[in-house]
Amino acid sequence: MREGVTGSFSTARRDGFTERELDVLRALVLPFSVAVKAAAALEMAEILLGTYLGAATGRSVLRRHVQRGHGHQVHAVIFYSDMRDSTTLAASASLETYLSTLNAYFDCVVDAVDAQGGEVLKFTGDGVLAMFPFEEGTQAGTNAYGLALAAARDALGRLGNVNARRAAAGASEIRCGIALHAGDVMYGNVGSARRLDFTATGPAVNEVCRLDAQCKTLAVPLVMSDVAASLCGGPLQSLGWHELRGVGRAIEAFSLPDAYGMHRA
Repeated sequence: MREGVTGSFSTARRDGFTERELDVLRALVLPFSVAVKAAAALEMAEILLGTYLGAATGRSVLRRHVQRGHGHQVHAVIFYSDMRDSTTLAASASLETYLSTLNAYFDCVVDAVDAQGGEVLKFTGDGVLAMFPFEEGTQAGTNAYGLALAAARDALGRLGNVNARRAAAGASEIRCGIALHAGDVMYGNVGSARRLDFTATGPAVNEVCRLDAQCKTLAVPLVMSDVAASLCGGPLQSLGWHELRGVGRAIEAFSLPDAYGMHRA
């Protein structure tokens, strides 16, 4: 299959182009076609990379920030959501049912994060890692926390609506837990010489993933760390101090006073 560019030139003049103008247009066809094709290819690459990597990460890759070990540190409110009982579902349901359920869950969480201006960094199996960056030591932290919290509420609300439709269709309920934390995200290229991944890592990322497990333990759909709670301007409910696996300090967990009335974890 051969590729090409199709186009036309037009004029509002009744007598059309002059011969001189036609000569100029004929001379411009090839360079103009090359320029259009290059622009279309770049736009397609941006869309493709944005779809698979996220908008900011996709732009970074297009700027050739692809050297192994290249990265930067971002201070952010970190959002992590994990779908419950996915292992059981994967073992008992058909591939089509499992992927359909997983995608329904991802739609709820990712659309909620996008709506609040956050960026999804990675899908971790049945988990979603996202961040709401802000400059440390500024009032922007409270705003970032507010956006992350709004995304969490929205995701749980969307999931509740999806579950109402699934119940009417006789399908199983989708449950999840969401954890909020704040700290430095190390964000960059890791991997082998032949296979790279643009990923987010660091102690804060590990902590938010461990914190999310407390949603199931405490039977609450939303948990936040003491660090994230310090950015909150509203009332919170302490869930006590907890030792998290792989974390060298106890973390006081918090949630919202109405959390137990939300979509259950």
